[in-house]
Amino acid sequence: MRCLQFNEAQNSFSKLPPSRSISTLSPGYLIADASRAPELEPLFLEYRETEKFWLHGVLRGKIPEIDCCDLQSPYGYGGPVSNSNDDDFLKRAWDDYCRWCKDSRILVDFVRLHPLALAWQPYYGTLRDDRKTVAVALDVDDISDNYSARCKRALQKARRANMTIGHVRADAETILKFATFYRAGMEALDVADFYFFSDEYFLKIQKNIDARLVTASIGAEWVSAALILIGAEVAEYHLGASLAQGKAVSASSLVHHEAASHAKAAGLKFYYLGGGTDGSPENPLYVFKKGFSNHHPMFKWGFHKHMPEEYDSMSARYAKAGKPNSRVLFYRTP
Repeated sequence: MRCLQFNEAQNSFSKLPPSRSISTLSPGYLIADASRAPELEPLFLEYRETEKFWLHGVLRGKIPEIDCCDLQSPYGYGGPVSNSNDDDFLKRAWDDYCRWCKDSRILVDFVRLHPLALAWQPYYGTLRDDRKTVAVALDVDDISDNYSARCKRALQKARRANMTIGHVRADAETILKFATFYRAGMEALDVADFYFFSDEYFLKIQKNIDARLVTASIGAEWVSAALILIGAEVAEYHLGASLAQGKAVSASSLVHHEAASHAKAAGLKFYYLGGGTDGSPENPLYVFKKGFSNHHPMFKWGFHKHMPEEYDSMSARYAKAGKPNSRVLFYRTP
């Protein structure tokens, strides 16, 4: 197991088959996410046998309480990727990774696996189902055939508003305009500070990923906008916001339809929308998203204790002190 520089990790990632080149699993995405938490260090770990490689991008954080570290995926998705389906190779990679973690005093790792990558992401730790997500299959004649009646009505309403739709590759100027628009939307929703991504974050997304902006405007003003990350076969909805004026005319429904339509025209196979804010099948965001598709892949997260005795002892101390210890990284709970 060796630690790669960012450009080396990018080079390995570029060698993945197209179906595995998903933007939120890329080194560029990890580097952007690392800007949000300077106390976490981005690492790119690789196990290689000639042309076969196993690549795992993680954020390493110190645990001063017991002089150890942990590893975690970036916000959204992460986990190891590989260009091989050889079970023996993947198991050797995992074993080598676990040895590296023990030698490096890694207490535990925590990963969020991508719902469209579950069939091939090589993670041998403990896995848990979390929630259903939504992906629009694009290899059909008409993507709107699978839209719900409610979704189709929302699109009709949006089209009657005569909004102007924009679809552009993000440059530094437009990504910063979107950053300001997005943060204003989050402020209106009164969400936690965690969701107020900085300008630096957006600029690193724009620099290292094929990022597109899909917007709906009334006059010269955006009323809804979405940031879409483009991979070899998957377009991913990443972040978005709408003004009250846009919400009144279902602008976001039209934005997502246009984003999916552009992805289909580009020959991609999926437009990935993600899930709700929790695992409830009645979650309003999930209910909105599933109106676009009947394909609902499961989001799973996983963990592995590399120092189980120390981990369990620390968890017991937290429980005895009345502190929360139900999450994997319970000692990081705000």
